[in-house]
Amino acid sequence: MSEKKRFVKNIFSNYFIFALRIALGIYALPVCLQTFGAEVYGLYIICFGLSASMAAFDFGSSKSIFRYTVEYNTNKDKVKYRQAFNIGLSFNLYASLLIGIGMLIVGFFSSSIFNMSTENHASSSQLFLFASINAFLITLDAVPQNLLTANKYFHSRNKFQLIVIILNLILLLALQFGNDLSIITFAVCTTILTAINLLFDTYLVSKHKLLQGIDIRIIADKSILKNPYTNYSLQAFLLSLVSFLAVQADRIIIGSVLNVAAVTVYTIITKPYFVMRGVIGVSYPVIQPTLTKLNLEPGKTNFIEFTNKVIRVGFVIMLCVTLLVSIFYSQTLSFWLGTGEYNKYIQWGVLSMLTLCISMLYNPYYRTLVHTNQISTLLKFSIIVAIGNIIIGIFLCSLLGFQGVIIATAIQIVAELIFSYTWYKSTLKSVYKSAFNFKFIKIITAILVSAIFCRFFVKQYESHLLIESLLFTGLFSLMFLMAFRYIKNENLFKALDNPELDNTKIEVS
Repeated sequence: MSEKKRFVKNIFSNYFIFALRIALGIYALPVCLQTFGAEVYGLYIICFGLSASMAAFDFGSSKSIFRYTVEYNTNKDKVKYRQAFNIGLSFNLYASLLIGIGMLIVGFFSSSIFNMSTENHASSSQLFLFASINAFLITLDAVPQNLLTANKYFHSRNKFQLIVIILNLILLLALQFGNDLSIITFAVCTTILTAINLLFDTYLVSKHKLLQGIDIRIIADKSILKNPYTNYSLQAFLLSLVSFLAVQADRIIIGSVLNVAAVTVYTIITKPYFVMRGVIGVSYPVIQPTLTKLNLEPGKTNFIEFTNKVIRVGFVIMLCVTLLVSIFYSQTLSFWLGTGEYNKYIQWGVLSMLTLCISMLYNPYYRTLVHTNQISTLLKFSIIVAIGNIIIGIFLCSLLGFQGVIIATAIQIVAELIFSYTWYKSTLKSVYKSAFNFKFIKIITAILVSAIFCRFFVKQYESHLLIESLLFTGLFSLMFLMAFRYIKNENLFKALDNPELDNTKIEVS
């Protein structure tokens, strides 16, 4: 199977599974909100959202395993890969244990950290207990998951992900139609599903023999700190830590400065933002091995050409989604939740979507830089913007409400955009070429004009559900056709079928 066909199969498989997860999340939010209430469900979101985010604190093991697996697939240096993998595996195990313990400590002090009613103090401690187990399992799963990702076994993995989704659906149906489940029982079931996911990924690694011929061992002596691979892992870990503090800590700030109920409001309003972040999350792993491999090419001409295509296509898609959300989110939100109570915050959800549009302009550069030896430069910059994000977020959150963290994130995104372009223009020098061309500007203009006309008619026919539905269908169809034609003309997959990529000379960058 050619790389192009494999890419299409993998990415559409990822999108299919992700679409099912989104549908499940859309169904789950009102069900859980009605069953548990805003405060209890907000507490659950904090606990299990934190447990998923804490997997980033894996001492850089996931990024290390991904990077060196891609390199091993290119240069077949088994000795180097064995040493690098065992370092990553050892760091992952130790990180999993520390993360689990850390979650328990946060749970012990949770009643003091987060603003909640007295009757939920006991539930908070129990939720954090199971969230700590969940965090331990998710962090362990980073090893088989990154092995599968680096080797492009997305389709095989997604077959088992479908089983996990079905089990999640059964749990939600039991919550809505069965006997009342407590929040603790719901948390236990969530943790069990995470364990099942880990077992599936481990089975696939074994089935595809991804570690065949690699002597696996856990390093438990000082040599773990004295090898050429530790520095990269620790820098990747520090970068993950900084990224968590800058982005993933939003709910913690809201829960601490305001209250846990405000976390639920924030989650509702920013639902499109997190949906599209998820789309980005399932898209980049498919193309990241190619980006990383092209960046190792001495000339980097192919890297520039490919990243520019990714930037243009990504921005066009994200702009279409953002405009659709900005025009129709109030109607969708009222229909989804059965109330217009949250519509007054919609503009903040749109702002969060605009930050994603901006991020699409530099994501290929930023993400590829993580998988190089130049990660230290990125780390130094990220520390500065992360501290600024947190300070601004706390200040604005106390002043404006949960909206403050959205503004702080927008400021961080703009700073990352400036950094990424400044860095890569100075690094690539003569081979650097701007992603913006006439066709790109023309498609952006056409999309914006179409949205403005549609917005005008929506304003004229507010509260007319049938007409609004027709307008949505028309605008969606028009944007889809324009975006599809543009993506087809970009021929994004050309680099994936380049046979020279399989013999690329590795250059440490």
